[in-house]
Amino acid sequence: MTLLAAMRETGTVKIARRDFSPAVVGWTMIGAIAAAIALLAVGTSIGASVYGMTVAGAFALVLLHSAAVPVALLRPVAAAIGSVLAVPLLSLAATGGATAPWPWSASTNVTQAIVVFLVTAQSGSKIGVGAWLLSVAGTIGVWFLHPRDADASAVNIIVAAAIIGVAFMTGMVLREWRSIWGQLMHERAVSAEEHGWRVVAEEKARIARELHDVVAHNMSIINVRASTAAYRFTDVPGPLVSEFDDIATEARNALVELRRLLSVLRAEDGGRELAPQPTLADIPALVQASTRSGAEVSLVWDVDNSDGVADLASLAAFRIVQESISNALRHAPGAAITVECVRLSDTLKITVTNAPPQIPVTAGVPGHGMTGMRERAAAIGGTLDAAFAADRSFVVRAVLPLSAAEVRR
Repeated sequence: MTLLAAMRETGTVKIARRDFSPAVVGWTMIGAIAAAIALLAVGTSIGASVYGMTVAGAFALVLLHSAAVPVALLRPVAAAIGSVLAVPLLSLAATGGATAPWPWSASTNVTQAIVVFLVTAQSGSKIGVGAWLLSVAGTIGVWFLHPRDADASAVNIIVAAAIIGVAFMTGMVLREWRSIWGQLMHERAVSAEEHGWRVVAEEKARIARELHDVVAHNMSIINVRASTAAYRFTDVPGPLVSEFDDIATEARNALVELRRLLSVLRAEDGGRELAPQPTLADIPALVQASTRSGAEVSLVWDVDNSDGVADLASLAAFRIVQESISNALRHAPGAAITVECVRLSDTLKITVTNAPPQIPVTAGVPGHGMTGMRERAAAIGGTLDAAFAADRSFVVRAVLPLSAAEVRR
């Protein structure tokens, strides 16, 4: 979370918890505790020796005041309240020092300046200025209760108010600097995110151009040649004409899928579609088309209907079967392929099995089909595994939840 986001959510900025590394926070707290201990020792000595306070009384009041220093890093409001109560009590208890600075002793002044600085840097001007003015007002009230040398007391209060005021302004400067720094970090993060999206968009556009210029062009040529073969050559047998027609049909279907993919790559929201996405109900037609192409593909269809099946689950089922058949045709040519789809109450089980290849196949460059199928299944909360069986047949098993509502990111 950026500093700016933290400020917007809470309205405050916490030095000890948000902006700095744990090491900085730890050393800051150690320094505050060390300062509080030093102020406690000095304040107790001054109160007992200079202002005639009892050691126990001086220790208790100075402890209340000095403890506000480390507390200000964690609970600024509590620290402000504690310091505002401690200052007039110290002044009231220190009336015995006839010649010493009063109503503000040097240790009280330093302690309150540190507290106001930390409170202002932590919680802003309202609490900081409150701790500043109320502590000064408290000592003025004590002076009215125990009036003594008016000029010396007035100078003492003015000097104390000025020193604490400088601490308050320093805290405000630090807070504003941290706010500006947080906004700068936020803008840098936004710029980096926009740059990342721009790089992704440029890469998607490049891929779309490559697909259009190379794959779409070649598929169009296949479509045209297959569609016109019966007219360009004489005495073409009927079965061969049907084969060419099937090739042309598959090429046209591939072009439709390719155009759909190009629209997704080129659209910023990936929402444009040129045709409806294939669904679970299209699997039988896919198997029939594969059979017409000469492959030996059988289907075990135990799906009563596709009602209540989420679009993402339906599309994932079709793509997994499609990719599994394509992989079998590529890596096990001539082998029998069995596709089994079984719908349970809330899941769909898909099993695609191909026998060992009957034609020797030379291993090629590994593709990304299996990875893509696993990603599709995982995206909707399903599972997919693939492995060789004992008889060297290859089996792909997928279990898909039918109520998948959205892609998991």
